[in-house]
Amino acid sequence: LLNKEFPRREVQEEQPTEGPILSWAQEEVRSAIEKMKLGKAAGPDGVPVEAWKVLGNCGVNWLTQFFNRVTIEGKMPDDWRNSIIVPLFKHKGDASECSNYRGIELISHTMKDYERLVDSRLREMVTISQEQWGFMPERFTTDAIFITRQVMEKYREKRKPCYLAFLD
Repeated sequence: LLNKEFPRREVQEEQPTEGPILSWAQEEVRSAIEKMKLGKAAGPDGVPVEAWKVLGNCGVNWLTQFFNRVTIEGKMPDDWRNSIIVPLFKHKGDASECSNYRGIELISHTMKDYERLVDSRLREMVTISQEQWGFMPERFTTDAIFITRQVMEKYREKRKPCYLAFLD
């Protein structure tokens, strides 16, 4: 068992993507704004989602120029480094017990829009493994747990050891 590799799938080597960074288009920014959910608490900059939605084309134009400047300069605004952590009651147990709360981090919605743009570009260029479950559309934690339990049960039936690694 020692010094022996486990079998694994062969992964096709991809050539690095090179070239100039393309400017953000107004349509990309508009799409990112449209995907934002209303009624979310504002981050440290105090700008709610509704502000970008109500500004319409004016907001799209301004954000497009702003995001292009951030990309070209390679420097994000200092405000984006800040967040507000708010305790949220889990609705289980005693409300006076700290362990019955979880922290929610409030960050800038403007930064979330920028992250959404970068994410959509990366997903166009990168092949994501079928084994990736986090932050993937149509992939749910409950499905991953179900599959894991099925694998464990099969190994248990055959009385073989089962080794699992979870990366977060």
